[in-house]
Amino acid sequence: MAEILLLRELLRRPKRQNSVETLGLAQLRYPDIDAAATTTPATWSDRGRTLAEWRDYLTLLVDFFVRSHGAVVGPDTSLLRWMGIRFGNPVVVAPGQPGRKNEAYTWPLVAEGKRPPRMARLLARGLELDLSSTGDRDAANELLREAWRIVHRAVLEQGTDGFRLNLAEKAVLTGRGGSPLPDHPTRTAAYLARAFAVPDREVDLW
Repeated sequence: MAEILLLRELLRRPKRQNSVETLGLAQLRYPDIDAAATTTPATWSDRGRTLAEWRDYLTLLVDFFVRSHGAVVGPDTSLLRWMGIRFGNPVVVAPGQPGRKNEAYTWPLVAEGKRPPRMARLLARGLELDLSSTGDRDAANELLREAWRIVHRAVLEQGTDGFRLNLAEKAVLTGRGGSPLPDHPTRTAAYLARAFAVPDREVDLW
């Protein structure tokens, strides 16, 4: 039961609903992203942004693009039928590849004359880019392609139709402030339950 509850909380990163992540009780980190992103792209550093911020943006892409679309392989997919929700098998595909509604989601790029995708708008806000400008649009797309190169090699698992995040192998669950959580699902669930009960103070993990 503890594994089912954790899987339900972490399989997707919700946009609006409450979860242990949106409430700030826990977060997923991806150590392989930090290991793969050892330098910043020139376009990023030229605008005064740091390596830590680049890694954070890559993490946001995993959370708010890959996981948000449900392109995830769970720790035990046989548990999904007990969760009380419908869950398909969507994938993420490379920039420029054709997508399929609710099945395959193309990695975000900015196209002239079209509304920029959410992660491109976030990038533009952080770097003060004008996506209606050809130069700034090219700069954004250069960064998004580099982000794809790092993310898909570091944390995504390739299947026949596209890529998914293997949650069990590539994600690490941490508490508030980045502290490690117990590695047993029952103890982790107990920690989170206590954190829900006393949200106004830190909870002793041990």
